[in-house]
Amino acid sequence: MVVTTHLYDGKKSLPLDIELYQHGNSLPLGKKDPLFKKKPELALGLIDQSLVKGEQPEIVLIDSGYGNNTTFLMELEKRKLKYLGGVAKNRIFEQKVQVEEDDVSLNLRRVVIQLHQPTRHGDTEVTLLTHLSPSVADAPTVARLYLQRWSKVNLKRFSSSPRGQKKPKPKPTYDPKHLHVSTSRLLRQPSQYKRSP
Repeated sequence: MVVTTHLYDGKKSLPLDIELYQHGNSLPLGKKDPLFKKKPELALGLIDQSLVKGEQPEIVLIDSGYGNNTTFLMELEKRKLKYLGGVAKNRIFEQKVQVEEDDVSLNLRRVVIQLHQPTRHGDTEVTLLTHLSPSVADAPTVARLYLQRWSKVNLKRFSSSPRGQKKPKPKPTYDPKHLHVSTSRLLRQPSQYKRSP
């Protein structure tokens, strides 16, 4: 797997630099090996190489794997680079918001959860508002509490009957000595029709 930088002019993309990413399990000491670098570290190194070469991008376009990495984004901020990035699915984001109505102002936290699969209503993300402080419940905890709300409900207490699930009926066994009631009656009746020889 590789990490690359490209120069894009709106029509064509020209590769600038490339760096090989090595998984930790491919190195003798794993992720503790001095040669191991995470992809965002490699990407920042490539961006720095581009800046040294005099390439000053108007906007740094980044893949979704980097758009979720706040450390990476802070490094771009330190370099005073403008950036635009995708965000991977099933991620949690948080921001402070202020809601005002009449003379009342609320300072809240807005937590956005991007889902792997849409909800039954087709929603691909869930947005929550809370006044819980991050020390009480961080964003992943708020998300988990909200998404697991229905798993905590005991639906059995709403049951109208205390009995359990219906048991499947056993299939009837066929015994030639004990004919079906209707068939037995028909066979015992005298025949109305006589066979001709």
